[in-house]
Amino acid sequence: AWNGGRDAAQALVVRYNQLFAERTTAWAAQTPPGSGVFVVGDIGGFVEATLGSTAITGALGIASTTSACVTGLDTGSLGALVRSAASLDCDGTCDDPSTHYFFDALHPGEHVHRLFGYYSQELIEAARANATDSPSEAEVIALVEKYKLGTPVPRPVHT
Repeated sequence: AWNGGRDAAQALVVRYNQLFAERTTAWAAQTPPGSGVFVVGDIGGFVEATLGSTAITGALGIASTTSACVTGLDTGSLGALVRSAASLDCDGTCDDPSTHYFFDALHPGEHVHRLFGYYSQELIEAARANATDSPSEAEVIALVEKYKLGTPVPRPVHT
């Protein structure tokens, strides 16, 4: 059954990540010792871990992890989906995008993007300290709380 192109997109992401890991591993091996920290963030692992945790999605205020905020995109093929998303040719958006894990069929919503930024910062700091573990669920929830990621983002005032 067609699931909005998610399987095709996931296969593409997995393959891209494999190639990216191979290239960055080779690049890291050529980096002179003492030249700094080299970290590759696993976005796919991050998405799987956060989607699989009701504690994390709950802390973010996310109610929907299975449907996108933007509706009506052409998902007949991956190419059609990308063209449709790029042109924003869709039926509309949900009333509250902050309650959706995905903004559209391909992209995480704002709260998830913000969390990934802070999560990446934690990975870099851990690498500097020679730690190799990814942040735990409790540490990710602590990031959500520390940076108030479960609250609405202030918007510019238009006059």
